[in-house]
Amino acid sequence: MSEQKIRDFEKKIQLLKEELGTLYKSAEPKPISDYTFQRQDGSNVTLSDLFDGRDELLLIFNMGKECPYCTLWADGYNGLSDHLENRAGFVVVSPDLPKIQKEFYDSRHWQFP
Repeated sequence: MSEQKIRDFEKKIQLLKEELGTLYKSAEPKPISDYTFQRQDGSNVTLSDLFDGRDELLLIFNMGKECPYCTLWADGYNGLSDHLENRAGFVVVSPDLPKIQKEFYDSRHWQFP
């Protein structure tokens, strides 16, 4: 395949992505369930509670303690979490058991929820 064909194909993909973005923006919002999550201490919290009175929520999925890339990113959130929380609810979720989450959270000295 020639270099020009590759560039042309990339351009088509970019235009389709832009069109998809426009379609997403124009779509009617759909209600979702008020999911329940378990905190590190074992207590429950609902999705709506995570907004903490704000209009926006930044929910980051961390694949767990065994993912070095997730750990790398999460280490960086310590310096950003105060700024993020000024604008939106901010929470990091993980599939690890709450006990493992708590131990790992403490070992990394993370400050975010």
